[in-house]
Amino acid sequence: MPTDYWKEYWSKEHKTNSPDLQVQVARTRMGKPIDKETWDRTLSYVQELMEIREGDRILDACGGNGLFASRIQELCHQVTVVDVNEELLENLRKHSPKVITVKSDLIRYLQDIDARFEKILFYAGIQYFTELEIFKIFVEFKKVLVPGGIIFIGDVPDIYQRDSFLSSDNRYESYFNNLRDGKETIGTWLTFEWLSELSRYLGFDSCTLKNQPEFQIYSDFRFDAIVRL
Repeated sequence: MPTDYWKEYWSKEHKTNSPDLQVQVARTRMGKPIDKETWDRTLSYVQELMEIREGDRILDACGGNGLFASRIQELCHQVTVVDVNEELLENLRKHSPKVITVKSDLIRYLQDIDARFEKILFYAGIQYFTELEIFKIFVEFKKVLVPGGIIFIGDVPDIYQRDSFLSSDNRYESYFNNLRDGKETIGTWLTFEWLSELSRYLGFDSCTLKNQPEFQIYSDFRFDAIVRL
């Protein structure tokens, strides 16, 4: 699969014309967006694990239309959202004008900036990068994260659960059709062990597995992780 497949998809092909913020970023299950109660619980869960403080500067990597940023901006000093899709960022600006928005490839943005952050949120975005790109992203994350900082990596597709996921609801047929046509289904599937070893190799202090609560719509095939510097 071409390494720029997802960049092309999210920057040019993905449609954001739905009035539903969840649908705009393809956060659905069986075509249905998350209900408000479940999403509020998800937001609270992420906020707690990120240990957000009033003075924090937070980077929301691949933050899209600000599903997280619009909430966490109320709890910290500043939130910067980076994404390749201008339409999603414009939707964010309409309802959360105080959030800083940057249209950019994530790796290029990280390599060019001089800013520092206490927290980084990388939610439902890691799958859209190859293993090499993820390596490069983590190298740059370490440069912009302050000592004692936290990276929350959310919604990571668990390769141990891939067969179970694809076996249900006849997804294998769609999966192989996409492979045939040069398209992706989910993106890069990873293991927690891989992320943990990457974090250790790059000199982060720790990487902790967080199994998603069952109320989250993807908890049967995704996991979260906390990386500390």
